[in-house]
Amino acid sequence: MACERSSEDIHRRSVDEAAPMTSSYRLPLAGALLALAFACMHLGSEYFDGGVRSHHVLNRADLPEISNWFGLIILPVLGWAFGVRLRNRPGTHRSIWVGLITSLAYGAALATSFELGATDITKAIFFGLLPLAIIAPIYRAECMLGFVAGMTFIFGAILPCIFAVLFASLSAALRVGFLAIRKRLRPNRGASTPASGSRR
Repeated sequence: MACERSSEDIHRRSVDEAAPMTSSYRLPLAGALLALAFACMHLGSEYFDGGVRSHHVLNRADLPEISNWFGLIILPVLGWAFGVRLRNRPGTHRSIWVGLITSLAYGAALATSFELGATDITKAIFFGLLPLAIIAPIYRAECMLGFVAGMTFIFGAILPCIFAVLFASLSAALRVGFLAIRKRLRPNRGASTPASGSRR
């Protein structure tokens, strides 16, 4: 009986320890699987419509081509990062989803204007990323996933991901620099002040 109880206790402990670990991976795994399904849908539509496409870097024929098959890696990675952010920010899910949808619409608008040949609109949207990198935290996972997903059906995933990483790096560097400057300029509240009532 003692052996049976001890084995049951060990089993219960292992289940209790495994439960938090399993739940901690639930959102990241769901994000990765949904992003993978999106990538498969995109690649499937291309495969049955003449084959999976490749795109020249900067749309120049003298530069290398990059296959859209890379979307099977890039999108799930971004989806996993998005799920991690949802898991780590339980009280801000609404703002995270707003960031995802807004970035998705921005990327889709950029890709659509390019596809329709609206050069001026395309330039305005693209260079609009510079002020956005300054005023908004576009380095967050939801912004990168939304932007890349919004452009995937026109450009594939890897080219938008390259631009997303560049502008996200700029945004993160500016934010870190701003916080460092603000911290330096802020007066040290913990500094000791001389006693006003001291007398000689």
